Amino acid sequence: MARRNTCPFIIAAFVLLLFHGAAAGDTSADYWGILTSALVSGGPDADDTLALLGTVDDKKALNLLEQILSGTDGPAIAAAARGLDPEQCRFYFNDLKQAALNPSIEPKPPLLAALARAGTPDAAKVLAAIGEQGSQPEAGAAFGLLSTMGSVAEPVLEAEAVTGRTALARETAANILRRMNAPGAVRAFTANLHDADKNVRIAGALGLAHLGMSDGEAILESASRSSSAYKIDSLVELAALGRAEALQRITKILNGPDESEKGRVVWAIARSGSARLKAFSYRMGLENKAEFQTMLADKLLQPSNPRDLSVLKRMLVHCDRISGMIAAQKLVAADFSRLAKDAIACGLESPHMQARRKAADLALQDRILWPILASKRGSHHAAVQIGALKAIRNLDEKQAFDEVEQAYIHNADRTASLTAAKVMISLDPKKARQAFERAITTQHGYVRIYGAAMLLSMNKK
Repeated sequence: MARRNTCPFIIAAFVLLLFHGAAAGDTSADYWGILTSALVSGGPDADDTLALLGTVDDKKALNLLEQILSGTDGPAIAAAARGLDPEQCRFYFNDLKQAALNPSIEPKPPLLAALARAGTPDAAKVLAAIGEQGSQPEAGAAFGLLSTMGSVAEPVLEAEAVTGRTALARETAANILRRMNAPGAVRAFTANLHDADKNVRIAGALGLAHLGMSDGEAILESASRSSSAYKIDSLVELAALGRAEALQRITKILNGPDESEKGRVVWAIARSGSARLKAFSYRMGLENKAEFQTMLADKLLQPSNPRDLSVLKRMLVHCDRISGMIAAQKLVAADFSRLAKDAIACGLESPHMQARRKAADLALQDRILWPILASKRGSHHAAVQIGALKAIRNLDEKQAFDEVEQAYIHNADRTASLTAAKVMISLDPKKARQAFERAITTQHGYVRIYGAAMLLSMNKK
């Protein structure tokens, strides 16, 4: 998020920090001077500086953070919000709420993400209010974040599905509840059947069918024979309810020439979670088609089912694909965890970015895989590098300090460089302080900024 102009108020606040309470020999003024220079320079360095205020976490930084979040400089607020951890998001909730609801403050995505990290019912209500405003892309982003908040967001979504101000908000909320498999949403889905808007009625009927209830069958039957965007979903949910004609129509699509329509049908089958449609997918041999394996592995196949287990094990062979990594995720806690872990280790070398990122995330979650992940510190891929650095921290590999320092100084990826800086402190605070002192006098750009911020955070401790 590049910023062409920096608010004079914020620069002035930074400058005041340099002199307020600075005593002779107080090196913190020098560190703040580096951060102020970065802020004046604008662009990514300024954004990084603002995002680091939460990491610095001393009295001066927190005072400035409060001034920024309660102000009106949208880009500065967004940059500062990006660096807040969940606890800080909860602490500054009122400021984040005010900024997110202020139409003149842009950009919104970092603010919405911070509200989601807060993870509270009140934060969910704010995201729903923004979603209800219907201003794209903010509304879509707000609803998307609500879907990641789990049970905390369910009551808010249930209310929105029934009483949302706009039909689109009610429809979207109902669809999210269906995809969240929220059994408590039956009342909301039932109310949707009587909504004035056709798409809301369809969304409610789909939600009930997903829970095995046929109350909205007539609505789905009509939608499945229309040009509605819900045609495929309606057809698949009717088939899940056991309607033979719907299954025949799905079969015809899967045997037809339209590859795009086939993909939509398989994705709807996978999302349905239906045992009846799983058996149908096996009869059609969908699990043997590479283009469908990721969908099925992600949403439909479960290792507790013997046949599913066999299919997931076969997918592990393709450890360079995202489908192989999803299969490994499901098998890692099962009886075949060794095979799954071997596949994850293989996935760290995948030529596909999604598979590498998934493999790094999975490896970081398993203590047994930490040494393998840590050994990939020289990877040319940022996601794997960052995972390796965190594994080194988890293993407390003090002997790797020099390599981590080199990653901090020379890494072309800002996130990887900052991660390395934080790992250095974890491994050896004394050596880290010395390294940061060298960096702020010999390095430039974000390496120097991160060094100053880390020194300030260490002074606080």
